[in-house]
Amino acid sequence: MHPKSASADAFSPLAGPASGETGLLIAARQALAPAAFLLTHFRAPLLTVSARRSGRCTRTRLVLWRDDFSIGGEIEQRISENKMLRDARIALQDHGCALYRELAHRWPANAVPPAIGVVTDGTGMAVSANHPSALSQAWLTEHLANLAPVSVLIPFRAHGPWALLTRSSGAHLLN
Repeated sequence: MHPKSASADAFSPLAGPASGETGLLIAARQALAPAAFLLTHFRAPLLTVSARRSGRCTRTRLVLWRDDFSIGGEIEQRISENKMLRDARIALQDHGCALYRELAHRWPANAVPPAIGVVTDGTGMAVSANHPSALSQAWLTEHLANLAPVSVLIPFRAHGPWALLTRSSGAHLLN
């Protein structure tokens, strides 16, 4: 038996889904490992994963956020020749497609937003039904200012960046 190579498989969850987990929760959990790896590597507190409809699948955009809550840049533009970074990006883009498909089912077929995004600190994940696209520069600050509520897919660390910033936001758990 050969040792597992560093590939997109390295960012798959080690354990299978818990009994009774929804497809949405499974997709969210699978996105956390590659997101955490990229956040750690780029020393960013938050990452948004946005997906757009484009034919049969979706196109994803991965954006890092700086400590001052400004956009730190798209990961695509910052990936070097490092295979682990490319593999993490590919895995997260694949999981972003799965998240989009699962989240799109939450809207009526004729009202699915053209883009849906989630925010993560590598441990938790949230989505906003009122402002689903995480593609605008103001997206994060609008949520931090409680201008748009979020639904938490996976609870954030109690002392992580998102949890500390949104302690009084009234976010609720969705899965």
